[in-house]
Amino acid sequence: MVLSKGMFWIICANGSLMIYFVASCLQSTHMASQQITEEAVYLCTGNPLPKDIEQISYWLLNEQFADSFKRIYEIMTRIGCGGYCERSHNVCF
Repeated sequence: MVLSKGMFWIICANGSLMIYFVASCLQSTHMASQQITEEAVYLCTGNPLPKDIEQISYWLLNEQFADSFKRIYEIMTRIGCGGYCERSHNVCF
């Protein structure tokens, strides 16, 4: 059932089950992508994808901080938090 999978992904992305929030996220995801998938829910709610978190963790543990930060900045810009990225970039560089 698509609805139960969609609710599962929203719970994973946000850590709580507030029925109105879930319904709103499902509606928004459906309007944005016409199909409710795990990736669509994460992108619609503005949360980083699990694969992005794994990649970020790898960079932070295995690469120089400046290189890691630049790559993380690129991911943050791609998912739409450019204002925060700009302030962070100015502080770190």
